[in-house]
Amino acid sequence: MRTISTFLLLTLCSSYSHAFPLAKILFHGNAHIASGQLLDAIGENILKRSVANRSELFLAVEQAKQSIQKHYSSNGFLYARIDSFQTSLAVPNDSSQGFQLDFFIFEGLPYRISSISIRGNTILTEHELTSKMASAPGQILNETTLQNDISRLLALYEQYGYPLAKISIEAITPRLDTTSREGLLAIQLRVAEGPRAKIGKIVILGNENTNENVIMRELALRVGAYYNADELTAARARVERLGFFESVAEPELYLDHDSSVVVVLRVKEASTSAIDGVLGYNPPANATESGYLSGLVDLSLRDISGTGRNATLHYDRTTASTQTLQISYLEPWLFGYPLNLAGDFAQRQQDSTYTQTTASSNLSLALTQDIRIIGTLSYERVIPSNQDSTTFTTYDSRTITTGLSASIDTRDNSIAPRSGV
Repeated sequence: MRTISTFLLLTLCSSYSHAFPLAKILFHGNAHIASGQLLDAIGENILKRSVANRSELFLAVEQAKQSIQKHYSSNGFLYARIDSFQTSLAVPNDSSQGFQLDFFIFEGLPYRISSISIRGNTILTEHELTSKMASAPGQILNETTLQNDISRLLALYEQYGYPLAKISIEAITPRLDTTSREGLLAIQLRVAEGPRAKIGKIVILGNENTNENVIMRELALRVGAYYNADELTAARARVERLGFFESVAEPELYLDHDSSVVVVLRVKEASTSAIDGVLGYNPPANATESGYLSGLVDLSLRDISGTGRNATLHYDRTTASTQTLQISYLEPWLFGYPLNLAGDFAQRQQDSTYTQTTASSNLSLALTQDIRIIGTLSYERVIPSNQDSTTFTTYDSRTITTGLSASIDTRDNSIAPRSGV
């Protein structure tokens, strides 16, 4: 009967010039997996497809069968199969309403994991490895979960300095428990740990403006040192924190001819200079006065000539007798050590009252990636102007300040942070 209805439907398919949808898909014999899950496994690409001839219909049926088979296999039904399928019109005698597909499924037994054994491991014990796996004895075998477990174990080996380790499925042996009438699987994994990797070369790509040595000193990775995944992650974070780059990719690892690891770091330069300003002219209020220019200028230079040096300038003039000038400069890695020397100069002329001048410098030492010790020295001078006609008196004064402090900065990027404080 199924063969006849399929033949009649295919005859209808070949007799119309336009396509008709797959209106309905039904499943029979699926006691363990719900029809909704099978429809999700098939996917909308097939469910919403329209067919115009027998070739397109057979293609849709074959793709649906493969999706169903894969879903059963990934959920532990290793011997599930589709016995047959039937095609018919969704509404009898009305082909415009589309087709109906019926799949007749034999599920078989779900196979559970009876044991997981690992061979070839010397650095980590079998217990240390299996304790990191989501797959465990008593669970139904899920292919995706097992692959994720292998990826997790490879990441663990990478943390221990073995980024070239390989793990393969050596065997999955099924057997039938005659007592419980249950399918059991013995999983055997094979580990090829490989040599403990050393860093043989560090390659920086994409640094069109920033000097390579600026990036290398922030990486703080030593050629010849043993590879360590955590140190590499921290090194990438330090480069990203500079704020000179739009993006810093995850480091890529390549095996060199001498079994050492080549570390490749790709960066994308960001705009590190900015200028912003506005200028205006104020005409004289009367014949005894003269006009003057007012406005402000902000100049920011980060990573000057690719050296990592920073400088800023701010000038602001609001009235003829009031103006502010601020200049700052940062010299990083003084004498090749993680010492930053910064200097600031500021001067403000306040009407005809006073002129305030401030100069300061600080020397900061990086103790860790996040913690710095900072020593500060500053000098301030206030010089009064002609005060014959002022209400308040400003005295000539000088102030010298010294200080020692610590800072904690956990931001991932100094310019546009996404995390940290």
